Amino acid sequence: MPVLGIGHQYAFNHKVPLRGENPVVLGIMQKFAPVKQPVGMHWHHFGFPILPPIVDIEIPQPLPPVVLNKVIVYLPFENPDAIIAALAGNNDKDFFIYHPLVNHSDNGNLHLRQISRTGFKKDLLDASAVITNSGFELISECLQLGKHILTKPLNGQMEQLSNAEALAQLGYATVIERLDAAVISKWFDERPVAMQVTYPDVARALAAWICNGRVQSVEALAHELWGQTLVNGKTIPLPYAGNRAA
Repeated sequence: MPVLGIGHQYAFNHKVPLRGENPVVLGIMQKFAPVKQPVGMHWHHFGFPILPPIVDIEIPQPLPPVVLNKVIVYLPFENPDAIIAALAGNNDKDFFIYHPLVNHSDNGNLHLRQISRTGFKKDLLDASAVITNSGFELISECLQLGKHILTKPLNGQMEQLSNAEALAQLGYATVIERLDAAVISKWFDERPVAMQVTYPDVARALAAWICNGRVQSVEALAHELWGQTLVNGKTIPLPYAGNRAA
């Protein structure tokens, strides 16, 4: 049976930014979910037939006004006490800390929240900044919404380390290696202009592509979708023909 694979993982079939890789990890990624036709997704095409991400967030029109001192913190694999310690000294910011090990409470500028898809999405819309690990989906949403992003990749995870490397190369986020109060405070003081990457409706385009029998090549689909992508209101160079998977 023909098998179609769609996801971020398949972008690593191409020469995208990598960090923390080794032959064993790369081999596992290539064999983990083998498919007949892989369709990779990433925040940029890097010159290859990679599609933009599917962004799973409903953006109301008009958007709620941004609350400048509101910061979302989503670091579910970090110790909650370490997170709170790393935020010390930033008393002018309201931190909404979503974590599976906390109870709902408000203590000064620290707002602890249990994991809630609805609550998180609502808070994300009007926050000005996000502190998170280097997972693909949430950062895709943050880029679409134009949020300031501070990201800490999970140690030892090649995908997260490589995502962080890609964000650094693109200038889409600030990458840190550890939770450190001085580093985080400095970022708030010096953070660069937030990048807003307006991606097209990739899910709809993929659904139409599949329903039409996948007659159009992945390369042509990538050109079409990146041609509709804007970075801070400007178009980006399209992937060029000739680049192929590594």
